[in-house]
Amino acid sequence: YKKAMKIMREMVLMSGISPNILHCNALLASLSRARKDDVALDLLDCMLNGTVPVFISANATVPVDDIRMARPDLISINTVLAACSRCKNYRDAKIILQRMKNKEFLGDNKIP
Repeated sequence: YKKAMKIMREMVLMSGISPNILHCNALLASLSRARKDDVALDLLDCMLNGTVPVFISANATVPVDDIRMARPDLISINTVLAACSRCKNYRDAKIILQRMKNKEFLGDNKIP
């Protein structure tokens, strides 16, 4: 997961690339496998808010104001739920499920 975080940080800070959904989901999967549910939850919130995570913006020498994170999809949410499950973090998993029920993640998009 550390290498994946480093790559995303370099991608954003050195190339000015806004992470797309594939970048974010790959990082979420890496964090889930490493049992880093806290970082995965933070990344999910940043994806929802369109803000840059602290692990990217901390000590940045270039502005990150124009960088936008991809919006989460079903894979993003499922991956964060898996991270919570691996860490036995059922409280946050329940919160995510409630937020899904309230359509905070995907709005009125129909699930295929």
